[in-house]
Amino acid sequence: MSSKEVGAFDLWACALIRSAYVELNEHRCQRAADVLAAARRVASQGDPGLATRYWAAAVQAEAFAGLGDFDACEEALDEADKVVGLLRLLRKA
Repeated sequence: MSSKEVGAFDLWACALIRSAYVELNEHRCQRAADVLAAARRVASQGDPGLATRYWAAAVQAEAFAGLGDFDACEEALDEADKVVGLLRLLRKA
């Protein structure tokens, strides 16, 4: 049974993110950006206490930079930067 089938959204998103690294290594930035868009959608359904969604955004920023889409890169980096708020919440807990 896969993470998708059992509703383990963060595991599913992590698998997508890891596959996007293969695309980035092969300089297929558009394919990586597409996979990471899917990872971000999946991660948005996962545990908000985990950093998965921010990791997906950070890696997608790298793909956008490779495409020369600096506006999209900045937008993804802004989303990834929100992990700081999560870290602050975890320190208070």
